[in-house]
Amino acid sequence: MRLLGGSTLVAFLAMAFWSSMAAAEQQGDGTLDQTDASSEPVTLTKQSSGVNASLRGVCAVNRNVCWASGTQGICLRTIDGGQSWESLTVPGADEIDFRDVHAWSKDKALLMGIASPARFFLTKDGGQSWTEVYHNDDPAIFFDAVAFWDQKRGVAFGDPVDGRLALITTSDGGETWQDVDRTKIPPAVEGEGGFAASGTCLAVGKNGLALIGLGGAVPGGQARLMRSEDYGASWTAMESPIRADQSSGIFSLCVVEGSGESQRVIGVGGDYQKPEAAIDVAMLSSDGGKSWKLVGRSCPTGFRSAVAHMADGGLITCGPNGIDISRDGGETWSAFSGTGFHAISLSPGGVGWLAGSEGRIARLVCKQPER
Repeated sequence: MRLLGGSTLVAFLAMAFWSSMAAAEQQGDGTLDQTDASSEPVTLTKQSSGVNASLRGVCAVNRNVCWASGTQGICLRTIDGGQSWESLTVPGADEIDFRDVHAWSKDKALLMGIASPARFFLTKDGGQSWTEVYHNDDPAIFFDAVAFWDQKRGVAFGDPVDGRLALITTSDGGETWQDVDRTKIPPAVEGEGGFAASGTCLAVGKNGLALIGLGGAVPGGQARLMRSEDYGASWTAMESPIRADQSSGIFSLCVVEGSGESQRVIGVGGDYQKPEAAIDVAMLSSDGGKSWKLVGRSCPTGFRSAVAHMADGGLITCGPNGIDISRDGGETWSAFSGTGFHAISLSPGGVGWLAGSEGRIARLVCKQPER
């Protein structure tokens, strides 16, 4: 997130963000302590990633294949359910922070590098070779997330450049990218930006729906969203009930189910400088993100950086102080684990992964609902 001008301040904010998250995680015992495992048809198993980087991107393809990415140009892949993780080399990318990754298969994946020069890399052979498919050396560029509706159509966004969000789209599976018409993007407000915490402050749904969660020290103190209904070609802005300031806002969005304007959406966030504060950390929409309500007292137990929909119908969210699960569409939440993570990705088959600081990675298995 690039909230205010000045490279020194940006570097300070980024360092403070991730240092505070790492410190919060270190308060635990480092084990995957499931607080109420007996009542949940969910298992969480720690795995060895083989790296010490901060992992913020993760994409589960199926029960066997998952990709992860992070600092120091790290890209990981497993094709055996996480029994082993392969560290892949992207030539010339040792210093890039890959905050997000999208994978289609064990062979094809896209890596998103965030800061100037922002560079995206695509592989079609399981990481044996990479092609740079996007390059932006504007000093102000800072990408936050990338998402795809299908095999071809995708969108990525970054913090404001010259007063509007940086927005690009692809219609050929990431091979080429085009700038969105700036007249179709609402002006940003002063201090506004995204949080590149898990690659999920951008979410897509059916019928061309896309939602972007924002935050920052904005006038009025309410986080805004950007919404599109035409695969990212045009956008509208709206307020959310989540509070916004220098360290708080919307960190993750997940389109749960439904179609058109009836799509249900969950959003999570909070204040990363106060990871234990369970205040304004979750919100719900039942009309495709047009209107929102805050989750009440029974909300996640602190700041949350990622949220996902499980195969058994539940919701799961994570942050530096642990994991929470909801069984009623996000209306109420219960603590599941005290181990902290940054990001979550679940495959349609009910198997997924969580990734976090110091190379932390764990496999999550959800019991399929009975039919």
